[in-house]
Amino acid sequence: MMRMRQITHWIVGAMIVAGTPVAAGATITQTFSNRADFVAATSGGSTLTFNLGASYDAPSYSVGPLTITAPGTNVYGAGNLVSTEIDSNALVFTFSTPITALGLFGGVADENFNYIDGTLSIALNGGATASLTAKGGSAAYLGFISDTAISQVTLSIASFDVNATSAPFATLEQQIDVAGGRDTNGAVPEPATWMMMIVGFGCVGGSLRRTQRLLRIGQPA
Repeated sequence: MMRMRQITHWIVGAMIVAGTPVAAGATITQTFSNRADFVAATSGGSTLTFNLGASYDAPSYSVGPLTITAPGTNVYGAGNLVSTEIDSNALVFTFSTPITALGLFGGVADENFNYIDGTLSIALNGGATASLTAKGGSAAYLGFISDTAISQVTLSIASFDVNATSAPFATLEQQIDVAGGRDTNGAVPEPATWMMMIVGFGCVGGSLRRTQRLLRIGQPA
């Protein structure tokens, strides 16, 4: 009985390993500073347009598969401008359906939504980063393609003009372009996962063979 319980535990463990995806670090393979070039390189994508009304101040803002939050404060904006209620706070994109390409207009702005010279750091899944630098009082465009599905993007202020008369705010405008959506429910296991599955099922098979051998040895002639 003890042997059968151990076998059951090994089988369950192997099943858990088989069903558990291994997070892969995203790597940016291409970047674009021009929207037309990004759209041409990611045909079949879609555009999510911001429309926050006359004034917006809430914990999150959603459009399509995208939800924007500002941890520790509210998402703040108006019209097609998205920012944070508290200065120097990050904006976090969460996608209900992961993507592999993202393009956006943005930069660092003051409390009146006037752009100041500054750079946003954009982190994919908490890993690989890209930079968007806007100067001259206007937003800049950054598009990038990843070799791995992206479910979360964090935009934070990397630097800004210290001579600005207002605190800095991470700011986006107009819309974002997304492409490469995929359903993670049918995700193919990573190589490391396959190796763990092989080892796990190998242990189960070996245990079953040993048990059968012991049963045969213990049987009366």
